[in-house]
Amino acid sequence: MMKRAGIFLATFFFIAGAAMADPTLRVSVGNWEPYIGQDLPDEGMAAVILRESFANAGYDIELDFLPWKRAFGEAQDGHYDASYLWADREERREHFYYSIPVIVTTNVFFYRRDSNFDWDDYGDLSQYNIGGVLGYQYSKEWVEAVDGRQFHPIMINSDKIGFDMLKVGRLDAFPASYLVGLDILRSDFSEQQRHDILVHRRKITVHGLHLIVAKTIPHALDIVADFNRGYSKLAKEGRFRKIALQYLSLDKEENTSNVLPE
Repeated sequence: MMKRAGIFLATFFFIAGAAMADPTLRVSVGNWEPYIGQDLPDEGMAAVILRESFANAGYDIELDFLPWKRAFGEAQDGHYDASYLWADREERREHFYYSIPVIVTTNVFFYRRDSNFDWDDYGDLSQYNIGGVLGYQYSKEWVEAVDGRQFHPIMINSDKIGFDMLKVGRLDAFPASYLVGLDILRSDFSEQQRHDILVHRRKITVHGLHLIVAKTIPHALDIVADFNRGYSKLAKEGRFRKIALQYLSLDKEENTSNVLPE
């Protein structure tokens, strides 16, 4: 009798413990170093912010790294509870709810010194070999210019491939987040190769990146609200600057306002 009672109690506490465990959300994302990536410590600064924000709201997170276009499509089809680090686009809001901005990013053109690259509007780009990453929408104006055949970017699968093509002269210019581009130049280019690459003074866009949840997901608005609440708690605790300094290799004196929202 005592043995059966012991088995019953063990089973009860196992079930009760499972019921009390934090719910787990599956989130799709792409590799985008130095912000987030499978091979980064703790999967990068943005992953740490995501996990700590949701932990504040009582959730565990399971990140799945996919090509960006697939990460978006799988989330839109309801195969993931959320997707992460997306710019706000009007056409996306038809299908998704958006969190408050998580990080801000500045997109610029990195270009070869010997290309004499310059631009004031998208029509100027037609004379150059320009790259772009599949699944990225650099700006509304970029999309309209491509649709209007003002220029024809060579679309590839990742920022790193784009910079490799820039390195060997297959591209004249390549658009990227400023910090992402600097990270690739530091890690993949020699000193001489870095000397051959310049950053154009004109910004393509500056925008926030968000967590998005498909409107078809049960309790989608609750997930967004819980994330926003947990994220705001991090902000009040002053965690953002500490995380950015730790994971982005920024100098302590460097202003992090170009990485994190105010």
